[in-house]
Amino acid sequence: MKIPAVAMAASFAGGILLGMGQRCPFSRTSGAFLLGLLALAALLLVAGFVLAWREWVWTAGTLLLVTWVGLGVIAGGVAKQPLSKEHVLSRLAGGEIPARTAAMVRSAEERAGTHALGI
Repeated sequence: MKIPAVAMAASFAGGILLGMGQRCPFSRTSGAFLLGLLALAALLLVAGFVLAWREWVWTAGTLLLVTWVGLGVIAGGVAKQPLSKEHVLSRLAGGEIPARTAAMVRSAEERAGTHALGI
């Protein structure tokens, strides 16, 4: 029973890699594109369940794996969305947050072992 879960996770991770890639040919930061892709994924999910109900298991499984890849592309696209000016990370990078707060964030990053902000 572990094989289907591993296949779904691998498909999702592959979709994230596709969505985060530099050579992705579509505009992944477009909100309308991501919303359309999400609607397509929902449609494919429903079609996969209908095919499974009609006992076309291999076709349904393939369609659902493609859907997981699409959901991964959506997740990668959402991660690439630009931050608003009011977002705390944008304010921290712009120097609008006091140095003491920035130092607390920096020490928390060092404890966690991440340096995502690049400060």
